[in-house]
Amino acid sequence: MGRYLPEYLKSQNRRLVFDILSREREISRAGIVRITGMSFPTVSKAADYLIEKGIAIETEEESPPEGGIGRRSRPIRFNPDAYCAVGMDFEGSTAEIGVVNMAGELLSRERFPFSDFRDKKALSALGSRAKALARKKKTRVLGAGIGFPSNVNPGTRRIVSFGTLGIHEPVSFDELFSPLIKNLSMPFFVENDVNLAAKGELFCRGTEAARSSLVYMTLGTGFGAGIILEGRLWQGQNHKAGEIGNTLAVPAGKAPPIPLENLISAGAINRKFNVTVEDQPLEDERLKKRIIVYLLPYLTAALYNFVYLYDIEQFVFSGSVPRFLGSGLYTALERELSFLMNTRGRSISIVPPSSESPVVTGGASMVFEKMLLDQFQG
Repeated sequence: MGRYLPEYLKSQNRRLVFDILSREREISRAGIVRITGMSFPTVSKAADYLIEKGIAIETEEESPPEGGIGRRSRPIRFNPDAYCAVGMDFEGSTAEIGVVNMAGELLSRERFPFSDFRDKKALSALGSRAKALARKKKTRVLGAGIGFPSNVNPGTRRIVSFGTLGIHEPVSFDELFSPLIKNLSMPFFVENDVNLAAKGELFCRGTEAARSSLVYMTLGTGFGAGIILEGRLWQGQNHKAGEIGNTLAVPAGKAPPIPLENLISAGAINRKFNVTVEDQPLEDERLKKRIIVYLLPYLTAALYNFVYLYDIEQFVFSGSVPRFLGSGLYTALERELSFLMNTRGRSISIVPPSSESPVVTGGASMVFEKMLLDQFQG
């Protein structure tokens, strides 16, 4: 215990200084002392460690002392390209891989056809492409974060369930996708794709939003949600939290209730309105309005319940259906919710994702979260 406590405190000090530096981008040691209340020697040791790792760079310019008293100091500047990470996403019939730096910037990415998780050659090629993309970067790549379209236990790397492959009992991701892992040749982490999108959204919003709460919803072939509560991903007892599409809905005059996503998914919209939901916006304004009017009662009820179950007011809405219907869906949904909430002193925000590749960004953020903590612990 005697050794553990100093090492733990050292890693926490490094993490705190890192968080401040990544938020401020450039700051003096004295500025960090003022923000944290830590002693100057403690801050200097943590800053020197970050400089040694290349995460921070000491600038040549000297800044005047605060209040005009004391020595001039050299600010340190955040170097987000010191480390990068790979993010991986599977969406519909495509796979996307990207390299992301510590500022959440997407440095490079590739998209290509991929639809069969049973295809070992395709899995092997995917691992090779991700490794090749990572090697193009001159900075060190810490690992890969994989967003998988199923319920996953990230701690054990086991798939909890995956209907596409008929998996209803926990199965090892490592064993099932060994061709991908073998060719990837780097440390990796796996998580549900919508959960990673939620983490990616938080990552893109910066450290100031690190303890905020939000719900990231995606509506396409299904309807799922990633739930962030005070900066932490809520996964649930069985790693199935956020399966909002499986909540029950009772259409007017119909019984028994049926799963919500059976009524509002892309497939349901295709059947009801004789259209093909795709990523390109729908041009027929009359049809667009009809679909939005149809979806509003279901979506409004889902978000309203989230607000009162989790005390959350920030929502991110993504997926093929919102992209297909465009800004009109966001406007109508926010208007309906605002009308319901105004008398209750709430202000609801419903916005598109901050990143064009939220799952990829979230995968990278998971790598930084895991690997940098190991780095800070020495």
